[in-house]
Amino acid sequence: MAVDYERSLKRAWNYTNDPKRFGFFLLLIILTGLLFFAPYFGGMYRYYSGNVNIAANAISMILLILAQALVSGLIIHNFRFPKSLDRNITEIKKYYLNLVLSVIIIAGLSLLSLMLFAIPVFGLFVGIALIFLISLIFFFIKQDIVLKKFNVEKAMAEGWKRFNKDFLTIFVSFILVVVITVVIVLVSAIPMILLIASMITVVPTAAFAVLVLTSIISLTLGVTLAALLGSALITDIYLQLKK
Repeated sequence: MAVDYERSLKRAWNYTNDPKRFGFFLLLIILTGLLFFAPYFGGMYRYYSGNVNIAANAISMILLILAQALVSGLIIHNFRFPKSLDRNITEIKKYYLNLVLSVIIIAGLSLLSLMLFAIPVFGLFVGIALIFLISLIFFFIKQDIVLKKFNVEKAMAEGWKRFNKDFLTIFVSFILVVVITVVIVLVSAIPMILLIASMITVVPTAAFAVLVLTSIISLTLGVTLAALLGSALITDIYLQLKK
């Protein structure tokens, strides 16, 4: 089935361009960031002095997985049912565990693929190819879990079936989402790039503080925009393929 990408982009932008919705998910992503860095707050010196706190790393990754599943699930469900945020929140318990499992499985498969980089010559290319393949096969896995209430096993099987049936559509959609996301994040990271550059030169303390604050705000807004727009775009394409 042909996908109307222009329609999907317009719908995704209209969904994202809502102050209340953007503010709600911005708050969620800020809380996610705080949770991710919270385990390091008590041992910041030890961590950055080279004594890596394994427990802090593990806790941060667990919190990040839990938060990522929550945010992505809410965006997908809210895009499908935009007028009922209360319903979006109460529906979480029906799909949350499967979403968490899907994030863990995909992250695990990607990590195994990264380990192939250690193999000389061909390892890098094989690892990148596998990560790309995993991303395509499971491109709509979260939508299947949230909107169809599939368990992880069924969602993965459906992903493989759809990959074989709609490969070109999934490929084009993946490239489109990646390009949009990368552009948004890069633009929002400009203050961070300037901040890093300022560390090489002599910059007044006040100016440095402004750069730090601007970098954090800009990057947080960019990540929120990329998360909302990207998930909404994928979900609209998914809904078109379902028809």
